[in-house]
Amino acid sequence: MEDEFNYINCVRLFADLSVFDNPKNSLSNETICIRAGDSVRFDVILLNNSTIADCTNIVSASFEIMDIGEVNRALPRNCKTLFKKEILAEFINKNITQAEIDLGKCHFSVPITSSQAYFTAGDKYLKISAYLKNGDKVTFASGWIYVAENFEADLSDNPQQSISIASELQGQIHAQNDKLNSIAAELYDLTQSSNNLQEQKADKFEVASNLELQNLNINDLQLFKANKGALHFDGGSLALGSKQNVKEFCWCFRFKVNAENWNIFVTKNEYIIANKFGASTIGFGLRPSNSGLMFQYCGSNGNKTIFTISSSIMANYTDDKWHSVVLVGFNNEAKIYFDGDLISSGSVVLENITPTQNFQVHSKGALLQYADIYQFNFDITSADALYTLEDYQQGKPISPSLLNAVLFGGGKNPNVVASDTSHSWNGNNYILTQNSNPQTSKSIRYNFIINKGVVVNLSFSDLIGGVIVNGAYGKFEFLNNTLTAVKTIPLTETTLNERYTASDNITQIRFTFNCNTATSAENRVQTILENFNICKNGTLLSLEDYTINGKVLDYSGNKNHATITGNVMGDNDTRIEAFVEEITTSTSEQN
Repeated sequence: MEDEFNYINCVRLFADLSVFDNPKNSLSNETICIRAGDSVRFDVILLNNSTIADCTNIVSASFEIMDIGEVNRALPRNCKTLFKKEILAEFINKNITQAEIDLGKCHFSVPITSSQAYFTAGDKYLKISAYLKNGDKVTFASGWIYVAENFEADLSDNPQQSISIASELQGQIHAQNDKLNSIAAELYDLTQSSNNLQEQKADKFEVASNLELQNLNINDLQLFKANKGALHFDGGSLALGSKQNVKEFCWCFRFKVNAENWNIFVTKNEYIIANKFGASTIGFGLRPSNSGLMFQYCGSNGNKTIFTISSSIMANYTDDKWHSVVLVGFNNEAKIYFDGDLISSGSVVLENITPTQNFQVHSKGALLQYADIYQFNFDITSADALYTLEDYQQGKPISPSLLNAVLFGGGKNPNVVASDTSHSWNGNNYILTQNSNPQTSKSIRYNFIINKGVVVNLSFSDLIGGVIVNGAYGKFEFLNNTLTAVKTIPLTETTLNERYTASDNITQIRFTFNCNTATSAENRVQTILENFNICKNGTLLSLEDYTINGKVLDYSGNKNHATITGNVMGDNDTRIEAFVEEITTSTSEQN
C-alpha cells in the first residue's frame, strides 16, 4: 500500500447502497471533481441506509472510473475503463467503528497517481462495487464525476526551461522503468520459487486480477474478458457445481507438512479433499495414518482404501516444503504422482455417484496445507499435471491431452457407458457388429454432455447392412440426467442430416440398431454408418483419437474448458481463491 496516505489531494466518499444520487466529496459536499493529471486519493466508507455496512460477507471490492460519453448522450453508450482497482477483503477495514470514521479513517483507500490520472476533461462515470461470498455483486455507489482541464504551459520558446523539464521527466521515466523492472523480477520469482509460491501470491494478488464473474455457478460460468484472473473469497471449500462426475477425475494440488505436524495431522483426521456437498462422509480423501498416507473412497457403505503410501516414502515429503501432487481416477484405476513421479496406484470400485450430485474441494485444516487445486474431468499424464496457472499466463503450450475433444476414443473407449454390441471405426465410418440370434436390436450408450439450448447436428451419408424393423433401421436418443429420452431420431432412411436444439440438459446419447430376427440368419450382422459426423454448435467433434487411446473427453466442441483452482495460503489461513483459466479465446459456447 505504498505512499497511499501521503497524497495531498483527497476525496472522501460515503458510498451508500440506498443512495442513487451522483457520489459526492463529503469534504466539500459537492459533486466529485478532480483535475486531469493530478494525483488524488479516494477514501471510501461503505454504508447501507446511512449506517456502516456489514462487510463480513464481502470478498473483494471494485473501484472503477469509466468514460461512457456525456451525461445526456443517447443510448446505447460505449464504455471504456479509464482506471480500475480491485481491493481484496484483507485490505478492507471490515471492523471500522463510527468513532474511527469520525477521526478520518475509512474502509479502504484508492490512490491514483499523476500518470494514472491523465484523463481527458469532461464527465466520467464512477462505480464502486463489492463481490459477496455467494457470488452476488452489489453496487455501493455509481454516478457522474467531473474531470477538469489542467493546461500546461508551452515551453517551446524557453529552451532552458524546456531542458530542465525534460531532464525531470527523464528522471521520472527512469524511476518508472526501475519500478517495472522490479515488478518483472518479482513476477519471475513467483514462477521460479515453488517453496514460497503461495505466500507471495497472497501479497501479489494483482498478478492475476482483471476477471469479472457473472455469478459463482461454475457450470454456467461466463467470462466477460479474455484475461486470466482470480476470485478471492473466504471459507474452507469451493463448490464445483451440479454436474461434477467423480467417476473419472483428476486432482492436481500442492501440499506441505512437516514431520512434527504429521502426528498431529493423524490424530485430527484431517483428510477430505473432495466430498459430496453437505455430506462429509461421502467422497475421496487422502488420510494420514501411522503407516503412511492412505487414499480412500468414503461411501455410504463404509470406507475403501484404494492404496497406501508407506511412511518411509512419505518421510521424503514431510519436509515443510511445497510438493506437487496429482491424483487420477480413471478406468477403475487410481494413480498418484508426487512432483511428477508415479508413487502408487490401485483399483477403484465406486458406488453409483450420479453427475447430479454436488462435490466440493477443500482443505479441512491448516496442518496439511493444500494449494493450486486443479480439478479436471479427464485423465492426464504426469507431464500434464505440472501445467500451472503461471504456465498459462506465460504462454506455455497446453498438452494435446488437456485439449482432447474426442467423442469416441479408439481402443478402450472408456466413454462407453453400456453396450450390448461391439463397435469400431474405419476412417469416418462407424461400424457396429451385432450377434443376431434371435435379438431384435442392439444398443450402445455414450457419455455425451450438452447443455440445454446447444445445437447438435447428426449426419451420415449412407447406412449399409442395416435391418428395417417397424419401418426403421434403429434410432438415436438423447438422454437427460435421469436417462430419460428427451429426443428420439428414428432412422427411417439410409442417410441422415438431423439438427436438434437441446430442450434439456443432455448427459448421454444412445444408438440402437436393429438386427435380423431370423434364427437361421448369419451369426454376426454389421451396420455401417458412412461418413458419420456429430457437430455441436457448428463445431465438428473429433470421432477418433489415434494417438491418445482411452482418454475421457473434454466435452466442449471448440476445445475449451474451465479449470478451477483453489489455494489455501499461510499457516492458519483457510481462505481459498478460485482461479479460472480460459483455455481458448472463445467463451460463447456454454458446455
